[in-house]
Amino acid sequence: MDAGRTAVTFRTDLFLETPTQAATQSLLLDASRAVDAVVRRHHLRAPVKVAPQQARLTSATSVLATLDRVTNAPVDLRLAISHDGTLDIWDLATGRPHIDVATGPDNPDFSQPLLRLGEEALFASNDGPRLIGSDGRSHRIGLPQPAEYFPAGDGSLWVASNGTWTHVDASGHRTGRTYRTPVGYSDGAMAAAGSTVILAENSPEAGTQAAIWTPSSGRLVPVAGACDGAVTGARDAVAFVGCDQLTLGVMNVKTGRVRTVRTPPGTRVDEAGMALSPDGTRLAFQASPLNGIDTNGSLMLFDATTGRVDVIARATIPLSWSPDGSTLLVSRDVGENLYTVPFGYWKQGMSQPEPIRIPLAGQSESALFLS
Repeated sequence: MDAGRTAVTFRTDLFLETPTQAATQSLLLDASRAVDAVVRRHHLRAPVKVAPQQARLTSATSVLATLDRVTNAPVDLRLAISHDGTLDIWDLATGRPHIDVATGPDNPDFSQPLLRLGEEALFASNDGPRLIGSDGRSHRIGLPQPAEYFPAGDGSLWVASNGTWTHVDASGHRTGRTYRTPVGYSDGAMAAAGSTVILAENSPEAGTQAAIWTPSSGRLVPVAGACDGAVTGARDAVAFVGCDQLTLGVMNVKTGRVRTVRTPPGTRVDEAGMALSPDGTRLAFQASPLNGIDTNGSLMLFDATTGRVDVIARATIPLSWSPDGSTLLVSRDVGENLYTVPFGYWKQGMSQPEPIRIPLAGQSESALFLS
């Protein structure tokens, strides 16, 4: 359209403060009338006749098959999900689920409603603690109730009940004798690592101070710099957040060696999101902005062996590692995942987490990988 041939003249001395100002509306109306006049004077001519062309449409079968898979690439792991008082097991390689393999109470006596014991999931069902395998089969085990349960990272479990501690193996059987909580320390634990338990000292005036307790010997080793209860354990190591929330440390419980790292400038550690690999060498954590405005933190990976820190993704929370430490389970809106509680997974070499498409009917409470 040749808008330049119209005779309409527009004023240029208008102060256009807002789009809703009267002068702005008047100018828009004049422009609309001018364009209409041009269209009436200059009719559009049909283009030169072009021979019709045929379009070949490809089949959508392969695209639909991709969307129908639980994961974009087969992952040889089983995912246990606790939601709405029930437990489901999903085979991520085949996409086949075992639905409602156990039902739990509304208020279970577990500090964690779902955790891994050996190669099975420990779940607080209505009739007591149950071990549930990747095939969906389950059986009751005789653990104390009420109690708190702390995975030791080596397939075993520490159980705290009424000020006493017992250690159970992967089958749920007690090993060794019963121990009492040391004087001056809380009856509950922060975490466990192999044959040790990480306790909190009862000294409110000094903040929450952590110590590594070996029940068999009674030995107590303070964890320097750890406070506020942000501690997680693995087989031979514990990870903790510094009191300033700007540093993280990974401590080998056998040697006492500590490797620390600072978060990137302008960020702090989000204590709600930490996952230590089973061998204790890699710590996945979320770093959130200090300004409190940008709520989308970064998922980061700290290699305690090399000291290297890498960014894996944004707006992502680490949940847990697979038993062999090869795959990290995360929670976020990953890719096209639009379900109620989105899950994703990440492996070394991936540029970002991939979605896990699990159609949950309600809110998830906990999830973890089984072998």
